Amino acid sequence: MAITYKIHPAIGIARLGNSPESFPGPTIPGVGSAPGQYRDAAQRLKRQSASFWVYAYDDANPQAEPVRVPVGPNEVIRGIEWTVHVADKKPSWFDFDGLTGSDDILNPPNFGYPLGSLRNPNGTRESWTINPGPRAASIPGTTVDFGRGGSNGTFPEQWPGPFQNGNAPGINTLGSMRVEADGGLTVLGGFGNSGSINGSNIINYANNPGWFDDASDGYVRAKVVLADGSRQDASPAWVIVGPPDFAPPIENIITLYDVFYDRGLRFANLDPTIFDPNTQQFTRGFTPSFDKDVFPILRRAYRYRWVYDNRSLPLPPTFHATLANLAALSQPPAGGNDPNLQLRQRVFQRLRNPNSGQPNNSPGNMPLLHSDGGDTGDAALKLTLTITQFETMRRWSAGQFTASNSPLPPTPAGRVTAAGLDRAALEAAVGGAFFPGIECGWIVREPRLYVAPFEFRFRVAQNENDLTGLSPGDVTKRSACPWQADFNQCGENWWPAQRPNQVRLSATANTYADWDFGIADDMGMVQNWHELGVVIKDPMTDTYFEAERNLPR
Repeated sequence: MAITYKIHPAIGIARLGNSPESFPGPTIPGVGSAPGQYRDAAQRLKRQSASFWVYAYDDANPQAEPVRVPVGPNEVIRGIEWTVHVADKKPSWFDFDGLTGSDDILNPPNFGYPLGSLRNPNGTRESWTINPGPRAASIPGTTVDFGRGGSNGTFPEQWPGPFQNGNAPGINTLGSMRVEADGGLTVLGGFGNSGSINGSNIINYANNPGWFDDASDGYVRAKVVLADGSRQDASPAWVIVGPPDFAPPIENIITLYDVFYDRGLRFANLDPTIFDPNTQQFTRGFTPSFDKDVFPILRRAYRYRWVYDNRSLPLPPTFHATLANLAALSQPPAGGNDPNLQLRQRVFQRLRNPNSGQPNNSPGNMPLLHSDGGDTGDAALKLTLTITQFETMRRWSAGQFTASNSPLPPTPAGRVTAAGLDRAALEAAVGGAFFPGIECGWIVREPRLYVAPFEFRFRVAQNENDLTGLSPGDVTKRSACPWQADFNQCGENWWPAQRPNQVRLSATANTYADWDFGIADDMGMVQNWHELGVVIKDPMTDTYFEAERNLPR
C-alpha cells in the first residue's frame, strides 16, 4: 500500500491586522469565521491566521477520503518539518494598468509592458523586494518569525529602509509561523504597516513609487518524518496574506473558489460529468442542486443589502426582493406544472452573459459591481458570474435542478476535511473584480499556473524567465501598493462583501452610514484602517450591522 501526503488547504488565506493576537480563518465551507470579537483588549484589530495540516492519501484506493495524519512519538508519523517562504514583490513589479499583460501573463516581465513602467525603476529589482527567505520549524509549540535577520546569514534577505512617511517606522517582519500540538501549522501575516522610504505621497490607487506594505504570499512545504527515520515530502501548499475582511459573514457573489472551480472544470478535467473535455461543453446530464449550487448565489446577492445602501442607487429599493421568496425559487417543475418558472426567469434575466461573443451588458445588469476593466465606459458596473455559475443559473431558471430539502437550506456543519479546507479558505476571498483585487488578481485565471485544479505550480528555477510556475511574492505582486490606497478609492460597488460601501449602525436601526466615514484620503486610510468597523451578524436575527468601530462618526 503506497501512501502519499498532501498539505491542505492547498491555498490558504491569512489577513493583516495590527494586533499580535489572531483568530483562525474558516475551515468548513459555508460557515466562515466568527471569533466573537475582532479586537483585542487594547482595541487593536486581530489578524486572521491560515491553518495547514498534512493529509495521507492511499494510492491503492484513490476514492477513499484522505486522512489527517496523527503526529506523535507512538504514531507512524513521528514529526513534520515545516518550511514557509513568503515575500512581497509589489514594489519591484510593473505598474498595474488594468488588463495590460493579462493576455499572456507567463511571458518574461520585459515582454508586453511599456518601457519604464516599473513601479520603482531606480535601483535593482531585488532592492525593491521584501524577502526574508525560507523559515523552518518542526517542534510543537515553536514559533518562528519571518523577521529581519532571522535567516542567520543563510539567505540574502531584502528589507526596505526606514520609512519617512506612513504608519510605521518601517517593516521588519512579514509575519510568523507556529507548529501546533497536533502537528498542524499556523501562519500569520504582517501588521498592516505601510510607508514610503523617500517621503513621497500616495498618487495612485495602485502604483506609488517609494512605497512598501507587508502583504505577501509564498509556499508552505512539509517533510513527513516516519517511524524508521526516513522523510517524505508532502505535496506543497501556498499562503496568501491579504487585507482584512471587514464583513466576514457577507460572501462575495463570485468567490475565489468559484474562479478556481470554473477553471478546474473547463481546463483541468475536474468533473467530466459536468463539463466534457472532449466537446468543451457542459454535459446534458448536468443538473444543479438548489442547496449546493444555486442557493449560495442567491443568498450572496440578497445579503449584499447589508453592506450598501441601495436607496442611493438609481433602482427601486426592493430590486432584490424576488430573492426572498426562497420557497418558490427552490422548487423545480413537478407533474408537468411549473408555477415558479417566471419567478426564476425574472432573476436569471438580470444576469449578464459571461460567454465569449456575448455583450457584457446583456441580457441583464447584474451583478451591480465593477469589472476587471475598471470603473469607466463599458467596464463600469459590468462584472459577470463565472461561466460555470452562469450555466448553473441558466439551468435552474429553465427548471433543470434538484429540489431543496427545505425552503431555507441549513448552515453547513460537520468535521474538517481536506477538500473542505481547500474550499473554505477560497470561499472567503474575492473572485472579482480583479482591478487589481484584494487577496490576488487576474493571474489566478491562468490555467498554466496549476498542477491540479486547486494547486499552484511552483517554479523549478528561481528566476522570472522560468515559466513553469510561481515563486514567493508572485501571486500578489500585481496588487495595489500600498493596499490601503486601493481600499480607500474602491468604496463604490467594488468588493462590498469585504470592503463595505455603507453599513447599518445597529441591529435595529434602519439607517445606513458610509463605512469609511472619517477617512479623508488615501493617507487617512493608511493611518486609520484598523480603526474601522466590522460587519457582524445579530445572533438573534438575520440582520447584519457594524460593530467594534473605533473611529468616531
